Amino acid sequence: MDTGQRGQASLAFLFLREYDNLSLKIVLSTHLTRLSKNSFFDHPPCPLPSQEGGFFKSGGHPHAPAKGVLPLVECLHTLQEGEGNPGSLPGELGGVPPTIIVPGKWTKADIRYQAENVATMKLQNAGCNCVASQVLVMSESWEQHDEFLEAVRQLMQELPARPSYYPGTAYRQQEAVKAHPEAELFSGDVPRTLILGIDPDAEAELCFQKELFSPVLAQIDLPGRDTADYLHNAVRFCNEKLYGTLGASILIHPKTMKQLGPDFEAALTALHYGAIGINIWNASAFLLVQATWGAFPGSTTDNIQSGFGIVGNSFMFEKPERTVVRGSFYPFPRSWLNGDPAFLPKPPWFLTNKTAHITTRGVVKITLDPKWRYLPAILLSALRG
Repeated sequence: MDTGQRGQASLAFLFLREYDNLSLKIVLSTHLTRLSKNSFFDHPPCPLPSQEGGFFKSGGHPHAPAKGVLPLVECLHTLQEGEGNPGSLPGELGGVPPTIIVPGKWTKADIRYQAENVATMKLQNAGCNCVASQVLVMSESWEQHDEFLEAVRQLMQELPARPSYYPGTAYRQQEAVKAHPEAELFSGDVPRTLILGIDPDAEAELCFQKELFSPVLAQIDLPGRDTADYLHNAVRFCNEKLYGTLGASILIHPKTMKQLGPDFEAALTALHYGAIGINIWNASAFLLVQATWGAFPGSTTDNIQSGFGIVGNSFMFEKPERTVVRGSFYPFPRSWLNGDPAFLPKPPWFLTNKTAHITTRGVVKITLDPKWRYLPAILLSALRG
């Protein structure tokens, strides 16, 4: 839960009033009525200071933007144990998403492009995304380790600052800096923050156990006798040390993936996240109606993690476990030059894409008015991004 509860209720009821889908109105009205009857909107959430240092006031109660899920968990307990309960109320609750860097031999162009990928996963929407990358997992023995981190650091310095509009962002960033005074701070009304070399064995580490929902990127190094052993250690770390199971991303050179062979597929199987992106932000699964979106199965109200239930799944799989989205390691045309048939240029969601606003307007236009004559301008804009 990331906003004051009364604010959630107001937005939800406003949505119902404006939405014309009668079936959806019935479903949401039923759940909101049950929440209201159980006083879910009548008590304050966890008392965290707002970004301005104060509290919201609503109905005589102090309200602060709580980053956490305890009020929802208590509500779910009430709903599931109440009389005449027709079933559970699913929900997606975020977590601490990792990005795993698999070591390999990368060119300077590869390092720059994948650093842009990481910077986007972290800083898109000023870091306020349920699957914003929070922990960068790297091999301590990768020869290009420092070069890659320098590329990420440079982007955190260079990219235009985005207003940190989300309530509580400053408070959570300050929590991270208090826990790690060695953190590097960059520009922004809430400073972009890079925390390098956190001990992966640290107990009760804030960056591992709390979704910071802010422009804070933590980084750890893991050992490995070889690439396969490192990847095994990375998967175990993510499964055992990081809170939540919503999404994870893996960046890996095609040659390294080929060399790993079945070891890579075994690592995917062992990585318990609801959406996994390979060379692409796992958030892309949310954009695909065929894909599932939600936590990895196994959460309960006693151990809620990233929630339970899914959305999407237009193929109607009965018991889906996860979605794996695969992207190209290279943008077009470098993809073709490296034997990859992918035709995607730099994705429009990259923060470094210079023509995203033009490309996306063109895509909306051709969607509403599907005519071939719009296509050349869209492709030209995409290639110039």
